Amino acid sequence: MPPRTGLAATPPPRRRSAARRLGLAAVAVSLLLTGCAVDAGTAARNAFVDHMEGTDGVLSADGFMSNDLPFLGSGLVEVRLSTDASEETLRSAVERALSFEPARGVDISALRIVSDPDLAAGDPSGAAFDLPASVSFDVEWGTPATTAADRLLALRAMPEVLDVYHDRRFDQTRLTVARGADACAVADRVERTLDAAPGAVERVSVDEGVGVDRSTCDG
Repeated sequence: MPPRTGLAATPPPRRRSAARRLGLAAVAVSLLLTGCAVDAGTAARNAFVDHMEGTDGVLSADGFMSNDLPFLGSGLVEVRLSTDASEETLRSAVERALSFEPARGVDISALRIVSDPDLAAGDPSGAAFDLPASVSFDVEWGTPATTAADRLLALRAMPEVLDVYHDRRFDQTRLTVARGADACAVADRVERTLDAAPGAVERVSVDEGVGVDRSTCDG
């Protein structure tokens, strides 16, 4: 029987499957080349850790990122700094952290800066003023590095401050001051340093003493 003519040839099923696989591979390569990842938040966290690796004055780096949707992520990153580092080293480390550029689709809201002294090296009761404060605070992503470093150094230079924690996402600020300190005055200074709203520190803890409710402060 002579072969039929005028009919389009149908590719064999195996060839169609191969073409489909090649198409999917091309999409995957395209996504990789554009810097995207399915778990974009996790990828950004890992990239930030690599970015800070080997930076003088940095003890560790981390990120608290969510994988919102495929190829999208959001959250904050954190850098832990040595309390023994020089001012120049700390400023360089903060600048390095804020220079990180996340991949497309990733929204970093803040950098958390942590500087926590080893209490084993001093008096853990807080009676001595020779230890720098334990500091943890957030700065909005995009804040100038100079501003962020100035806040860190200012907080560490306050001898009355034993511990300060500021979470910008949830508008939470905790403060512990040394015995004999003017809790209300110190709270005012801390709020101004952090550029936090007046009254952000609702209660001030006093080392080995009774806390102070800010509503009882004059003015």
